[in-house]
Amino acid sequence: AEDAGNLQLMLDKGLLTPDQYGEEMRKLRNITSAMFERPAYTPKSSAEISGSCTSFVNRGDFELAYKYSFDYTSKKWDKAVIVVSIEKVPFAEGNLRRAYKMRDLTKTDGNDLFVAKMSKDKYEDIGTYFLDAEMQSMCQSFAAEYNRRKPPKPVEFLEAFLCECFQRPEPIIFACEPYIEGRYVKYSNNWGFVSSDDRNTPHAFSHFTHYVSGGKYIVVDVQGVGDKYTDPQMHSFDGKGFGKGNCGADGIAKFFATHKCNVLCKMLGLTENVQCMTGTMAPGAFRKSAAAVSDKPSS
Repeated sequence: AEDAGNLQLMLDKGLLTPDQYGEEMRKLRNITSAMFERPAYTPKSSAEISGSCTSFVNRGDFELAYKYSFDYTSKKWDKAVIVVSIEKVPFAEGNLRRAYKMRDLTKTDGNDLFVAKMSKDKYEDIGTYFLDAEMQSMCQSFAAEYNRRKPPKPVEFLEAFLCECFQRPEPIIFACEPYIEGRYVKYSNNWGFVSSDDRNTPHAFSHFTHYVSGGKYIVVDVQGVGDKYTDPQMHSFDGKGFGKGNCGADGIAKFFATHKCNVLCKMLGLTENVQCMTGTMAPGAFRKSAAAVSDKPSS
């Protein structure tokens, strides 16, 4: 419809003759008509249809699990039942968690591979899993707001959810997210570290979250593949929430102590913070300046 409208506009402006207009419309019709063809073959039985789940089901390598998802807009959790297959051997591990590949057999091919992370500490508080998922969901909202500013490169946080394998003798909860291929980079941490990768987007995004939240929060520990991020940490001005990694006002000050505003910060109208953020100051002094910084965009 849009292409047809453009052709009509060109005809009205005299950029096309009636004959040229008719010829272009016929070409357009030929393109669109090719989209509407009946299926070449219809299966005679369900046995003819296969999918990524078939091999797992045939060998009995699957289990039911509860999926817990958090919606930041409504601030509510949802619970559903899914069918999963989780590998027995981890493909990666960090200091705190082991990572396993997981298939969600209720998803279609290409959308069914996830990472399921389990704590090495079997006594870890389950609330930590829920807190991390809520934090990542909140970061998704920050990313959406950032993208509304039309930056050169949009950012996203992977959708995090929890998976409870309740059929096992001892039920286990995994922290899950989509599996993504590529070079994984840690652009920052929660205490002022800045990677040697010469990237503007991750650090401008962190600065943006502090500004747009009115100085209440900042998203740090930005890491992932390209600008698909995961496992963030947040600092809150009052030091409340967001787990043990929340270093409060001191953590925010630590970010600005090493942050150098780049071209994206300027494009977004963010405050130049070198003078008021990089000196040594007591937490109390920082608390007085943080709100002022967040509310005064540079010209």
